[in-house]
Amino acid sequence: MLASTFVYSIDRYSEVMDWVLKISPDFDPGTEIVACANTPPELGQLCINCHFVSFKATQEESARALEAANKTRPEGCLVEAVNQLTSLAAEYAHQAIANPSGHRYCADNGYVKNDADVAAVLKPAFCTLPHPKAFAIWFAMAPCSRRTLPDMALSMQTDHYFALYTVWDDDKDDERSQEAEAAAVLKSAPTITKAVCADMGSVDGPARLVKAAVDAFGTVDIVVNNAAIAVNKPFAEQNLDDWDKLVNINGRGTFLLTQAALPFLSPSGARIVNVCSASSRSPPPGQTIYAGTKGMVDSFTRCWAKELPRTYGCTVNAVSPGPTRTEGFAAAGPEAMKVLQPTIDAIPVAPRMGEASEIAHAVAFLYISTIEAESFPYIFEQNVTIPLKSSSGVVRCNVYRPKVQSKKYPVIMTYGPYGKDIPYSVFHPKSFSEVNPAHRSEHSAWEVPAPTYWTSHDYVVVRVDERGLGQSPGLLDTMSRSTSEAFFDAVEWAAEQPWSSGKVGLLGISYYAGSQWRVAALQPKGLSAIIPWEGMSDYYRDRCRHGGILSNNFIKWWWDRQVLSNQYGKAGRWGPATIEGSLDETELKKNRNEQPVDNKNNFYRDDQYYASKEYNLNDVTVPLLSVANWGGILLHLRGNVEGFTHARSEFKYLRFITGRHDLPFYYEEEVEVQRSFLDAFLKGEDRIGWATKGKVPRVSMVVRKGDVGHNNAEAEKTFPRRSENEWPIARTQYTRFYLTPTLGLSPEKPSTLQYQKVTYKALGTLDDPQLVQFSTPPLTAELEITGHIVAHLNVSMNPFIGGPQTSEIDLFVTLRHISAAGKEVFYTGTAGDPVPLCKGWLRGVIDDIRANGDKAVRAYSERFDKWSPKSFKLSEKEIEAVLKEVPEQIIKDIKEVQRNVRTFAEAQRRSLSDFELEIQPGVFLGQKNNPIETVGAYIPGGRYPLLASAHMTILTAKVAGVSHVIGCTPPINGELPTSTIAAMHLAGADEIFILGGVQAVAAMAVGTETVRKVDFIAGPGNAFVAEAKRSLFGEVGIDLFAGPTEVLIVADESASPLTVATDLLSQAEHGPDTPAILITNSQNLAKQVIETVDKLLVDLPTAPLAGTSWRDHGVVIVVGNLDDAYSVADEYAAEHVQILTKNPRAALEKMKHYGAIFLVHRDKSCSSDQKGSPLHGRIVGG
Repeated sequence: MLASTFVYSIDRYSEVMDWVLKISPDFDPGTEIVACANTPPELGQLCINCHFVSFKATQEESARALEAANKTRPEGCLVEAVNQLTSLAAEYAHQAIANPSGHRYCADNGYVKNDADVAAVLKPAFCTLPHPKAFAIWFAMAPCSRRTLPDMALSMQTDHYFALYTVWDDDKDDERSQEAEAAAVLKSAPTITKAVCADMGSVDGPARLVKAAVDAFGTVDIVVNNAAIAVNKPFAEQNLDDWDKLVNINGRGTFLLTQAALPFLSPSGARIVNVCSASSRSPPPGQTIYAGTKGMVDSFTRCWAKELPRTYGCTVNAVSPGPTRTEGFAAAGPEAMKVLQPTIDAIPVAPRMGEASEIAHAVAFLYISTIEAESFPYIFEQNVTIPLKSSSGVVRCNVYRPKVQSKKYPVIMTYGPYGKDIPYSVFHPKSFSEVNPAHRSEHSAWEVPAPTYWTSHDYVVVRVDERGLGQSPGLLDTMSRSTSEAFFDAVEWAAEQPWSSGKVGLLGISYYAGSQWRVAALQPKGLSAIIPWEGMSDYYRDRCRHGGILSNNFIKWWWDRQVLSNQYGKAGRWGPATIEGSLDETELKKNRNEQPVDNKNNFYRDDQYYASKEYNLNDVTVPLLSVANWGGILLHLRGNVEGFTHARSEFKYLRFITGRHDLPFYYEEEVEVQRSFLDAFLKGEDRIGWATKGKVPRVSMVVRKGDVGHNNAEAEKTFPRRSENEWPIARTQYTRFYLTPTLGLSPEKPSTLQYQKVTYKALGTLDDPQLVQFSTPPLTAELEITGHIVAHLNVSMNPFIGGPQTSEIDLFVTLRHISAAGKEVFYTGTAGDPVPLCKGWLRGVIDDIRANGDKAVRAYSERFDKWSPKSFKLSEKEIEAVLKEVPEQIIKDIKEVQRNVRTFAEAQRRSLSDFELEIQPGVFLGQKNNPIETVGAYIPGGRYPLLASAHMTILTAKVAGVSHVIGCTPPINGELPTSTIAAMHLAGADEIFILGGVQAVAAMAVGTETVRKVDFIAGPGNAFVAEAKRSLFGEVGIDLFAGPTEVLIVADESASPLTVATDLLSQAEHGPDTPAILITNSQNLAKQVIETVDKLLVDLPTAPLAGTSWRDHGVVIVVGNLDDAYSVADEYAAEHVQILTKNPRAALEKMKHYGAIFLVHRDKSCSSDQKGSPLHGRIVGG
């Protein structure tokens, strides 16, 4: 084995490299070529050093192999050595055998001194090499000990080129890089490792280190900022070189490395660990700069811990050791140790030198202490981070996995507020003591599946802390749209994990059940089955305002005890402390929406607060098993039944149970039902037939027969269970029971109907309840009551002299079971308490207004609209003032629109001609159109003015000949709706009241001291206005039972995407439940419209409403041709239909069913409503 070496000055670098690359094909794989930039001690200048080493068996063969270099070398060598023996023979021979693929060009700045500008020297040195992307580049700034050329370097070669840049200490010129030393140490590691040298004091070294890690492993799981150097000398002797060196490595290096790693942090809970130092707080003499840089890192840690977890899903911690035994300390000698001894003695826990291994263990604890595979019958991962896609930030979960890691498993997930780390035994000790022992363990938690059981049956259990709670940072906003979207992200995350089969099921009680309906409606990828066990599905009706009545006591107790106590960042909470540390009360308050306060301050289901939490149960299509408890009459029962009824799942089942809220979930027989259902849809192991249509009856119900007492689980197991094929049960006999003046409840209809009344004193107390009770005679045969019960009551209220006064009627109706002995039969309630058969609630606004007139009207107006003027009726003077305030252009627009509407309405009126016909001698039949005498027009405007309603009701009524028209419209944010008032006046309203909601409709229907009773009420409104009109129908005429407004557009490729998108949103902004539908035969138009809608929603003032409507009820249908489009549209029969095609009139021949159809291509529906006709707002049905 021989080597030839040729040394040239640095200014000949390009020429020399060109020579080396040119002759390289002449060498066989048995020759090693090394081109170095170095400073040989004997020359004292930077040079180019070219080595050629042959590994032939004999020296003669090696000499022949080196001829290509020896004979062609450029003239002007500073040093040359031809065909010399080399001390590296054995090493090169080993490398050649291990890597026979070809030549390696290795650049090694072996003699560049530490104070040289390494990057500046090497960059031009290698810019001529081919394939720059093939080079991995590192810098190091430390002396090295002798090692072989690292295996890592050899394994990284690409296209036979590899560039290794290092800095060598000039007194160790024959040694390899520190990288090799690290590689040798890492060889013993149990996992794949890679040694990399990086200059942490350079500007680009940290980024290069991150790049090497990402190239090798894809993501970064943990960043440990431990690179640091120290200068120990008196403050007066420390200089700027010391400053720059320490600040750049200790401080800037930590900053740059962490910043470079951020985009590549693992989404499954990366860790950032900064190694600080006790010197930052209690430094020994001589460490001014070092202590300052470590204080800098300490501050980095505190700042990043507050900022980074929410965005990157990582944790940030620091390890702060004292003096630690290292080679550097050993080399410092005994005098240095004397200086350190006082610092060592002051260490409070153990006054001794630390060991490097102890720091390593502390860092490892911060990273891997969350994974425990030995202590439990499953693998336990704590505080795994789930990055959110729907918003910034993260949520954290615990993962419980079977120990066999070679398989993929289905996932059972829960997402909620009660704390994934709070043991059931702590949360509710008494309940825990009564739980089925098979489900009791250290990791059991309130209302969620027990990991001991489910992991033993080959499921992964994932328990997620809801956003803003437990260990999940962010805004605490329970049961909100954004919280459900975070749940959506968690489900999709679980489906994508390496231990997941891709199928996720949801299983939990109460809150953990109610959240299932909401996320299932969003249809996350991977969600394969849900079991909402006693879980409400309607936030407003089931939970917050039963029948419109605020359910405040439970919500406040629940919020204070079970939610606030676990808020993220709360100090002293009953679960583990927040990973990132505690927050002060001001920050905590800023980070939550108070559910009890929000419920109290909002009243209607379509208020923005409640509407924002709405979703469409029809969007639930996943297989579901809804489990309802007959005793859960105060909260969840209705939700489980309604959820089952309205979900569109192909495989959906309803199971009724009895007993307490907490325990049946863990009964052996109920767990078997849960497992068989999940096995069917998550594993494909359907041993019962859940996934076969018709094999398992849809309804399984327990019949509460007889009196077995309450809160007696064993006795309740005697209740018979039976199956039904549908709900409500098809063979139900809906039977009327009539209330009698003698407090009877009789199935016999009275022979004569006459109104009678029963009076009782209201406003009782728990100690002195005031009620009236109607009872049936003792039953003579068995009677089963199963299904939906409705009470039709006429009520009114009079003031009680000397007693408490109220302006509202809240009705509480209870159905009770009285035994033959006259004793009430109680059943088991949620908490084991005795409860009746069922209960209902309703707030009666209309009857309050009927009884108390203007006083009640004012009370409701103050409460709901914050509006209490001296008079609700506008005087002529006030109307004149309003007209002067409205801009002239708006007045002009109103008049133009009303002229069009009036013209059309008059034509309609003329088409309704009077006539008389003699059908046989002396017998005449005729038609005479008589106008209604008085009409009340309701013009909505709670969110924004809807002037078109004034044109379509008041104006058309006047055209019809109505003698007196009253118009009511609500204030807008406490102000007069001036444009609406102008439209009402110009349309011909005889009286205008600034009055909104149910109170306006009721006042017009029943009449008050100041509001005239009308014969007919017309006009749209929110859900409560619609329900008031429905309730009053018969007592007063109404125009129609209105549902949500809607628009359906048929368009072809000729339509403008912007026009279509604008038209859709102009109706979608009416409310959160407004359908907006596009049917088109153009795939391209459909795509462009969807994109345009998303863009418009960014700046649209009504985006919160329109966006919710579009997200939940927006539909785009692509059909094969326009005939199909017309057919689908005709079947849907929408209120507003728009035809935006090349030939819109063709729709008239194809379609018959619609409220109003607009054929003008250039118009939007909001404009067409005004310019077209009053077809869908005319006064009919009186």
